[in-house]
Formats: sequence, C-alpha cells, structure tokens
Amino acid sequence: MTALFYENFKNAYRSESGYIRKEVLVKDIFVYLNNNYREKITLDQLAKKFRARVSYICHEFIKEYHISPINYVIKRRITEAKLSLTNTEFSLNEIAIRVGYDNVDHFAKLFMRRVGCSPSEYRKQFKNSLNGLEYITEFGESS
Repeated sequence: MTALFYENFKNAYRSESGYIRKEVLVKDIFVYLNNNYREKITLDQLAKKFRARVSYICHEFIKEYHISPINYVIKRRITEAKLSLTNTEFSLNEIAIRVGYDNVDHFAKLFMRRVGCSPSEYRKQFKNSLNGLEYITEFGESS
C-alpha cells in the first residue's frame, strides 16, 4: 500500500512526458505556505516536500505571485500579527509565537522593518484612530 501511494505521489507534479506541471506545483506550494505559515519553513524543506529544485520553486513562485516564498510567509505572518494586535489583547510574545516566531525580539525587529513602527506602536496607533472616530447609530444619528 505504501509503495502504491509513493508511486502515485512521486509523479503528482509530473506530466506524462516527465516534466513538472508548474501551475499545479506553484498553487500547491501557495496553499501549503498559507496552511503552515506558523511553522518553520525553509526553501530546502519546500524542495524536498514538492520534489523540485529550490531555484525552480523560487523562480516559478515569484513569476506567479511576484514575491518569493519566504517573503510571502513573512508577509503573511506580519498580516496575521497586525490582525492580532488590533483585535486581541494578546501579549507581543504570545502574538509572535502564534504567527510563527519563537523569538519576540526577532519578531519585533522584523515587524518594525516591514511596517515602519513597533508592534506596540502599531496597536497604540490603531486604538488612537478608533478613539477619534465618530460612530453612527443605526438611525443615522452621530454619537
């Protein structure tokens, strides 16, 4: 049974002529990254999992999504962190762990580099912008 599964799997991304079916491969990598962005992901890991060269994976992923696989994971993590910062009261350490970073300092530096402010400042700015909004009631009156 295992041998049969392996035979089917090893050819999953190959056409009948033996070439990689890149449209399937790239979309599967994209899905994998979205489902596993919280885990440690390396290019070598992707190459082994999807049975393709690192350079090929990077080239085709960039061609399709205009971002490298690793930068996509970072961008996804930062996006998830922003959502947590604005919608929860989780600590920075907890948010870092939830989005895939073991080291809160590394997370904070990466966040600062990508967003332009620290995670704490981002949360504070969001809360300040909410406080300045005028709310509309369901009857159309300002409150």
